[in-house]
Amino acid sequence: MDLSLGEDQQALRAAFAEFFDKEATVERVRAAEPLGFDQDLWAKLAGTGAVAMGLPEEAGGGGAGHLDLVLVAEQYGRRLAPVPFVECAAAGGILAAAG
Repeated sequence: MDLSLGEDQQALRAAFAEFFDKEATVERVRAAEPLGFDQDLWAKLAGTGAVAMGLPEEAGGGGAGHLDLVLVAEQYGRRLAPVPFVECAAAGGILAAAG
């Protein structure tokens, strides 16, 4: 059994590694410490489609699977990005399943 990432998954991980390396710098993370949130970074992340990528397509999302979300979350956590990506992905999945 081959459990390695496919080309699309490797590209997704690389794209978000680059995004968070560029946008979630140490200085930016530290500046957001009092609130733990950076509005500009959140807007940029939303602009990538990551915020809605786990929602079903019929709900306006990207229809991404759990592994894709984990790959983005891995990069988000690697930089301690001051945005609620994981919380939003989880809440979106719950709301989509309930509605």
